[in-house]
Amino acid sequence: MLKTPITRVLSARMRGWEKGGSRSKSVSIVIAFLLMVVVVLGGTLLSDTNYSSSAYDHRTRSPEGWSEDVRISYNISTDAYPSVDVYGDNVHIVWRSQWSGGQIFYTRSNNAGETWDEPVMIGPFEYNCMNPDIAVSGDDVHVVWDNNNASAREIRYLQSVDGGDTWLPERMISSNDGHNSQGPKIAVGEDGMDVHVVWVDWRHSSDSFPPNYELYYNRSHDGGLTWEGEMRLTNALYRSGEPNIAVEGSSVHVVWMDERAGKWDIYYKRSLDRGATWGGDVIVSNNPNHEGPADVAAYGDTIHVVWDRTVSGEDLILHRMSTDNGENWGESQVLTGPSISAVKPRLTVLDDEVHMVWFDGRDGGREIYYKYSDSGGISWGPDTRLTYTDNSYSFWPEIAVDNDKIHVTWYDDRDGIWEVYYKRNPDFISVPEFGNVILPVISVVTIYVSMIYIHRKREDKILVEREYGEK
Repeated sequence: MLKTPITRVLSARMRGWEKGGSRSKSVSIVIAFLLMVVVVLGGTLLSDTNYSSSAYDHRTRSPEGWSEDVRISYNISTDAYPSVDVYGDNVHIVWRSQWSGGQIFYTRSNNAGETWDEPVMIGPFEYNCMNPDIAVSGDDVHVVWDNNNASAREIRYLQSVDGGDTWLPERMISSNDGHNSQGPKIAVGEDGMDVHVVWVDWRHSSDSFPPNYELYYNRSHDGGLTWEGEMRLTNALYRSGEPNIAVEGSSVHVVWMDERAGKWDIYYKRSLDRGATWGGDVIVSNNPNHEGPADVAAYGDTIHVVWDRTVSGEDLILHRMSTDNGENWGESQVLTGPSISAVKPRLTVLDDEVHMVWFDGRDGGREIYYKYSDSGGISWGPDTRLTYTDNSYSFWPEIAVDNDKIHVTWYDDRDGIWEVYYKRNPDFISVPEFGNVILPVISVVTIYVSMIYIHRKREDKILVEREYGEK
């Protein structure tokens, strides 16, 4: 049989493989594997380096599973008091900027916090806007705040029906009566039609000394298009302050600080008919010490309340819950502390998962901490420190959860000026990590295949020369 160059190569290669090609092939595979391991480890280390603290990218150390800190605001003046809400992967943040005397700014992310739109000032140009809060349902975004462009501070409401692209005209939903209305909180029902707002009102301030501040409430049943009018929720001497609100089905739940007993206590009340009528005031805390701001969250018939308590100059955070829609309450439990300053706890709940953030002074400055329960508030995991700002001050955390993602925002002064920041859990799948790990692996594989090809071509040449030499 006549042997062509191709058949000579094949026959020679077969003999070569029989003599030891398999060993050469095994060695090549081992070398390639070790090379890929080295590159992957190097890429991982390089990826970690990219997420170290930097004055330029504002990233800091983060606990496992959490993203880097993302700076949201870049105004030349103080940006503070953010509020966050989420619907699916659409995350919305509002805050108060000191720019031009105090304006409300807004931004959003449509990919669960990975990238953010350019912040914009929403609403008309108004002086000294304060205390913004946000609630979201589908494409409906509801924002409230207070400002004093009337005869006194009043509650303003702004709505977007297209996910924050455009905004309907601003409306005043408190009475323009010459008395301050401030500190509004907003909640929206699951169907998006019921919108509830509660705030502190000064119209009864002359009834007592210290001044008598009461809670007022307004609601809409058509998604914020029309409002029914104010309703007084509390009627007791002295100050009622810092309310928070939650809605679940037809039930509306409100908590607040109250001074009627001569010290600050935490009170609760509810409506079972979408805010039409309200039950009596229920004291949630029962302690001789000062009880700080409280927050409330509801899922099904389970209601969670958290607040801080000051004892001998240090603070504890406590939790109490009801499993029958606020009818009865279990014993309070201490979640954190004591700490120099463990205050302003904020809650969100989804099924049996309860998430809480607060700011804490145990580290010298003020840092944001997080705590989690996967048992409906019965037991809780350890405290997790979220921020590392080198003894700067991080304040006013807010939290929202949807689609198995936890979104946290706050403000701090790590850059010498107060700015709004954000982070989430789980961490992002980032371009630096992809570039430093996956791309090198692809490169190694490409190089390896090329080397094998060159090696085979060289081996073929040697085998052919040897085959001809033997002939």
